[in-house]
Amino acid sequence: MPLSVPTNTPGLTSVDYARYTTAQTDKVTQALNQEFQTGGVSDYLADNTPQLKKFLSTTNKLAQNTVLTSNLRDINTKAKAQIQGLQLLQNISSEFGRRLINVRNASNPMKDDTFPEWCQSQLTAIAREFNRTMSNGEYAFASQTSTTAPIDPSQLGALPSNAIQNFSYLQGTFGQVDNGTIVQPFKVDAKSTGIEALIRALRIAQSGDVNDENHACWVASQNLLNNTANPNLGMDLQRAGEISRDAQQKIDDLNQENSILSQDAKDAGYRAQSEVMQELYQSKTMKRVQESVYILVQQELQSLLDRLDRNDL
Repeated sequence: MPLSVPTNTPGLTSVDYARYTTAQTDKVTQALNQEFQTGGVSDYLADNTPQLKKFLSTTNKLAQNTVLTSNLRDINTKAKAQIQGLQLLQNISSEFGRRLINVRNASNPMKDDTFPEWCQSQLTAIAREFNRTMSNGEYAFASQTSTTAPIDPSQLGALPSNAIQNFSYLQGTFGQVDNGTIVQPFKVDAKSTGIEALIRALRIAQSGDVNDENHACWVASQNLLNNTANPNLGMDLQRAGEISRDAQQKIDDLNQENSILSQDAKDAGYRAQSEVMQELYQSKTMKRVQESVYILVQQELQSLLDRLDRNDL
């Protein structure tokens, strides 16, 4: 089968043509190497390729969005875990308040003899919930040391009625005490005002006397519950809900943006490495063929000249 010889460009000598085709092939190879490294489609203008720049810009934005989405998922996961924990505390607080009213009611014929034990069981439930790890191995109510369980169950014993803020139950490193106001950035942990107040109220109630409806421990616990624990727990739960909804909305927005960016990347072009490798091989093979063709043409021309000199035509 005869060799297919490219048609020469008008106005170029054989030497010029060989140089032209070799340079053209080198340019193609350069662009293919760039495609292999980036995954983008080049139109063989190398570094000045607008299409390739668009692809790189788009994929860079996609990479940034991927990191941001991952961070937002972590925020949302923690907020949801805190919502679950705070809802448990609100349920305990509601039942705690009801039992306090009953134990302080002198006309109540049913004495709640198990009330102190019930308070201890609720403290155990709080410790169990707060010491439950999230999917990433961290604790939702820990502070700086997020991989350390925040509550020591052995430090939840009874307190006297005049007990002030008490953080003996904490484990790990915690920052300054939260004053109960909502500030940015939002932070709630096992040392937060509402949480500490509920834990302290339950601990104080363990020292109460169920036969004395006016016992100082009942008064102190009820005051803590109504004036400090409930208001702060409500604010914490509201803010955690806002953070979760905000994070989820941002995730949804990023997913929508990524869908558009992915289509833009496809429009700008995407080349699989296997495809580019094949073209690189073909390009380098073509260069060798072009060089071989040039040599053959030169040989044929020289042979023709020799025959002319010998008058063999």
